Amino acid sequence: LRDIFQASNIKQRDIESILIQFSLNNDAFKYISVLDINGQELVCSEPDKKLGEVLNKDFFNSAKDGKAYQSKVFISKEYYPFIIQALPVKKLGRVKFVLYAEINLQGIWHYIDNINLKTPGNFFIVSDNGILCSYRDKKFVMRNEDRVTRQLANYAIQAKDEPIICNIAGDEHFIVVSEKLSDIPYYLAYQIDMKRILQDIKTMYIFIAVVFFGVLIIGIILISQVAKQISYPVLAIVRDLPYVGFKKIEPDKKFIKRKDEIGAVSYTHLRAHETSLHLVC
Repeated sequence: LRDIFQASNIKQRDIESILIQFSLNNDAFKYISVLDINGQELVCSEPDKKLGEVLNKDFFNSAKDGKAYQSKVFISKEYYPFIIQALPVKKLGRVKFVLYAEINLQGIWHYIDNINLKTPGNFFIVSDNGILCSYRDKKFVMRNEDRVTRQLANYAIQAKDEPIICNIAGDEHFIVVSEKLSDIPYYLAYQIDMKRILQDIKTMYIFIAVVFFGVLIIGIILISQVAKQISYPVLAIVRDLPYVGFKKIEPDKKFIKRKDEIGAVSYTHLRAHETSLHLVC
C-alpha cells in the first residue's frame, strides 16, 4: 500500500477504492486511512468512520517524523484484539502522508497457530518496538506491559543476529532465533524448548546405543559361527594326528566333503590314516 501511495500519478478516488478493496480482501485490516502531514484524513476504507483529531496522537507524530509506529494491544468494542500501526509515506525523501491501519490480531494468530501445529517449537511475532503481537499463549499478548512478556519480546529482537539461549521466570529455558520481515517493522521469531532438545538428544543417544549393542551382538554371533566352522575341524584333525598308524580312528566324513582347505587337509588326513593301517597290517 505504501508503494502505491508513493506513485505520483495516482488519484485520490483511486486510492480510496484501493483501500476499500484491500480491507475487504484482508480480514486482518479493520480500518485503513491516509492522512496528510497536517493531520487531515484524505481517504479511508470506511467513509462513514473518521479518526478525528490526530495532531497530538503518538502514532501520527511518530509517522510524521519518519518513524514507523506500533501500539500496544487493545480490545475493540467488538471484543477482538487489535493494534494500531502508522507508517510514513515519503516522496523525494520527505514525509508526505501517514498511512494508518487498525490490525485485527486474530487473523495473524490464526495463521501463526496453523504453522505451530506442524512444528515442535513456537513461532511468534514481535514489532520492532517490543510489542508482542502473536504468541501460542494468548495471555502473553494481552498483557504486554507484563515484565515477562516484555522480556520475551526483547529476546526476539536480540536474536536477529544469532540464536540466543533465554530463560523466563527462572526455570523455562529455550532458544530463540528471529528474522526481520522485509520492509515492515516486525520480527518473526522461533522458540524451541531446551528440554525438548535435550530429550531429542537423549532419544538419539539411546537409539545409537541400541544399534551399537545390536550390531555388537550380531557380530559376536557371526564371528563365533565362522570360528566354529574353521577351528572345530582343524582341532579335530590335530586331535587325531598322534594316533595315525597306531589305532583305528574315523575322521569326520563331513569335513572331507568340504571343497576348501579344511576339506583338503581332512582328505589328506584320511589317506594318511588308511596308508598307516595298511602298512601295519
